Parts: sequence; C-alpha cells; structure tokens
Amino acid sequence: MSEKLIKNENHVVIHGWMINELGLKGSELICYATIWGFTQGMENQYFTGSRQYLADWCNITKKGIDKVLMSLVEKKLLIRHEKIMNNIMFVEYQCTDISQLLSNSVVANKVPGGGEQSSLGVANKVPGGGEQSSPNNIEHNIDNNIDNNKEEEKGKKEKLG
Repeated sequence: MSEKLIKNENHVVIHGWMINELGLKGSELICYATIWGFTQGMENQYFTGSRQYLADWCNITKKGIDKVLMSLVEKKLLIRHEKIMNNIMFVEYQCTDISQLLSNSVVANKVPGGGEQSSLGVANKVPGGGEQSSPNNIEHNIDNNIDNNKEEEKGKKEKLG
C-alpha cells in the first residue's frame, strides 16, 4: 500500500458557491476545490499536481479520479491542457473563469404554468437514456412526517378517550 501524499496539516477550502451554484458534491466537489485552491494567485493558474494526490484527497483510486476529472471537463468546469516534454505527456488542469461559471450556472426551464429555476444537474447514465437527478427536499419530508404523526396521535387519543 502506498503512502498517502496528504499531510495532517493540509487542507482544502470548499466555498458555498461550489455547492450552491455549480451543484458539485462528493469526489467532484473535493477534486474541484483542491484544483481551484492550488490555482488561486498563481501566475499560470494551472494545477500540475498528480492524479494520486487528487485521488488521496477524494479517498478513491487513480482510475476513479480519472472519471471525476473527465466529468469536470465534460461539464466545462475544468480545462485540460496536455504538454509533451522529453517525449513524456504531462496533463495540467485549469478552472474555468468563475464569473462565466456563476453567470451560466442557473438555467431557466420552461414548465407548464411558469418557470422553474434549476442549477447544473447531474445526468445519470441508465439503459435507454439519461435520468436527471434532483435533490431530496428533506424539509418537505419532515413537515409531512410531523403532520402525519400529529394526525395519528390525534386518532389514537380519540379512540382511547
């Protein structure tokens, strides 16, 4: 087993807009935040670290981080640059301009009866096409559960009383 590249004093900063505006979560969120953090204030703004370093941060394999990086590039959140030096290919990643990302992150969808705002979604590949995932509205579920429980308690008291 290889030694982890992350030291105990290392850290990654996750900004709220990465979740709220870009819709990132899990390994994509950690990977993007790591690359974004390394490219801030740099003259060339390229992440030149290793795939293993990113994989360690996400606690996944190099094959897994390759899928994450490919997904972030497909979503146009990262730009992949390839350089060949001494017949060896090096890959660098650059974050897309944040102002462009934030201005394009909310898309108005036309639905019957008006419009609905949605952030960048994640399409899951399923047989026969794609399936759009949406967040679970836990507040709505909690309210329904509380209301249902109150009605059940009321019914029990009426039967007993």
